[in-house]
Amino acid sequence: MRWKELFLIFLPITLIVFFVKTFLGALFLIYPGDMLFALAIATISVITFSLPSAIFLFFLGLLKGIDTVRLEPLWAFFFLLCMYFWNYIERFFALKELKMRLYAWLGYCIAYGILQFVIYFSFLQASLGFKDIFILFLKGLWVIFTTYLWILFLYKVLRYVSQF
Repeated sequence: MRWKELFLIFLPITLIVFFVKTFLGALFLIYPGDMLFALAIATISVITFSLPSAIFLFFLGLLKGIDTVRLEPLWAFFFLLCMYFWNYIERFFALKELKMRLYAWLGYCIAYGILQFVIYFSFLQASLGFKDIFILFLKGLWVIFTTYLWILFLYKVLRYVSQF
């Protein structure tokens, strides 16, 4: 990623994704999955790694951290860790094939869901019954599924836009 791509492609798409996420959450009262995380993973899959991409992912992590108060640096670090891990596993696996990318994206979504639940349960001060845990598990599956769909959609959009 170059600075020109950052300002002309990725920042406008980030603003659009942020407003769509806010719109879907506020108007329809549904949680549309984590679109900012999906944008980060789709961006990691499209770009080459450079200083602008690291800065973009760092600030995208800070923007994602607005949802979870006092954890902004954690999400920024997690997004940078995802970028470096993607770069590392790209050497050993054929991530240019879509099938391998789908598996890697699923792994990222599951790791993200686990991290979200670890954060959630670390701040929880109440006891939970089986029914509560089951509902939280279903909610986690919903978040992972919708985030995975957003990754697929945003990957196609970024691939199309980055060709120009």
